[in-house]
Amino acid sequence: MTQGQPGGWQPPVPPDTPTSPTTPVRPLTDNEAPPLSTGAFDAIGMQSALTRSRDQSRFVAPVIEDEATKRPLPFKALLWGAVSLLTLGVTIGVVYVNYFRPVVIDPDTIVRPTSAPSNEPPPVTSQTPEEIVQEYFTALSTGQVRRALAMGPTGGTGSRALLTSRVFNQAREGLPITDVEVLTEGATPTEVPVRYHLDGQPHETTMLLTLTDAGEYQLARTTVTAEFSVPGGQRIPLRVNGQAIDSDQPYEVLPGRYEVTTGLPFIDYSDSSDLEVPGLGRDVPYSVNVVPELTTVGEEALIDAARTSLNACIAQRSMAPDGCPNRAGSRAGQGVVDSSAQWRLTNNPWAEASPTLTAADQGVALVRVPMTTQLSFDYADGGRSEGRPVTSRVEARADLLGTDPDAIEVNWSVG
Repeated sequence: MTQGQPGGWQPPVPPDTPTSPTTPVRPLTDNEAPPLSTGAFDAIGMQSALTRSRDQSRFVAPVIEDEATKRPLPFKALLWGAVSLLTLGVTIGVVYVNYFRPVVIDPDTIVRPTSAPSNEPPPVTSQTPEEIVQEYFTALSTGQVRRALAMGPTGGTGSRALLTSRVFNQAREGLPITDVEVLTEGATPTEVPVRYHLDGQPHETTMLLTLTDAGEYQLARTTVTAEFSVPGGQRIPLRVNGQAIDSDQPYEVLPGRYEVTTGLPFIDYSDSSDLEVPGLGRDVPYSVNVVPELTTVGEEALIDAARTSLNACIAQRSMAPDGCPNRAGSRAGQGVVDSSAQWRLTNNPWAEASPTLTAADQGVALVRVPMTTQLSFDYADGGRSEGRPVTSRVEARADLLGTDPDAIEVNWSVG
C-alpha cells in the first residue's frame, strides 16, 4: 500500500476522454444507442452475452411433423379404364378385320371338304349279282333294315320316317317273305330274277343292279316310294305301322305290309287303306287313298250322345228349346204360355240310325233320324192345346276326334 493515499488503494484516474467525468455527456437522441464503455468492465453485459451464447449452443431436437396420410391407389378406376381400353381395342380390331382388312386369296391353297360323321353303315357290295340279291332278301327276312339299305340307294327322295326297325318289323310280320330263290336263268349283270313267298303266296320279280367303279355289285334301289292321301281328312291323325306321318309328302318303304290307322277310338281307316309292297319292281310311287270310317265304338258313342241330347231337349218346358230339334217357334208369342209347353217323343228315332262321316270334314260324324213329337201348351186366356204328333227329319252332328265319349257335343239341325 502506498502511503500518503488515505483509504488504501485507489484506481487510477482515467484520462480525460469523452466519457470522463469531466467531459459533459451529450444527451442521446431517441434513435441513438448509448456508447460502449471502453474502460469499465460490464459484468452484467458479459453475463447476458454468456447466457445467450449458451442458449444458442444448446441442441434442440427438431420438431418432426406427422407424415401426411397416403391416398390409396384407385384400383376400381384403373380396372374400369383397362376394361374400356380393351373393349375399344377389340371393337376396332373386329371392324378392321370385317370391313377394312384386304383379303388376299392364295391360289395355291386347296380347301378339301370333310365329310360329316354319319350313323349309316358302310356300303354293302358283292362280287356277283346273285350274291347281292340273296344278301338283300336275307336282310329283309331277318329284319336287318340298316344292312338292307346299305346295299344301294333309296328308290326316291321321299321321307325316311318309315325306314325304321320298329316300322319294318311290323311290316314283315304282316307280309312275311319266305322261300327266297335267286334264279340264274335269264339273269344278266344288271337284272336278276327272284322267286319267293309273300304271306304264303308265291311271288316273282326282277331285281335291278348296278356295277360300281370297283367292279362290285349293288342294288339299283333298295326302297320304293309311297304316297298317302286323305281327302277331307286332313284333321285326322295318320299312322303307318304306328308311325305318325303327314299326308302331304311321299315316303320311302321296304317290301312288306303297312297298316294305316288313326290311333283314335271313334274313327279309323278301312282295310283298303293298307299298303302291300311285294317287291322293288315298281317304277312309279304307290298311291294310297286312305278312307276314314266310323268304328263300332264311334257309332255307338255318337248315337248315345245324340239320344242323351234329344231326351234333354224333350224334357224342356219351352216352345222352342235353344239348340234343340223340337221347336214350335211360329206359335210362340200368340197368346201362348211358353213355360206350359210339354213335349212328348212318340217314336224311337234310333231304331235304324246309321251314323256316317261328313264328306267335307271327315273328323265330323252325323246321324239323320226321323223324329215324331207331340206338343201340348196353354193359352194365356186359359185354354189348352193338345197338339197332334208331328214327324220331322232331324240331323245330329258331332266332332269325333276326341277320346272321351262323355265329352261329345251334339249340334242339331232340322230338314
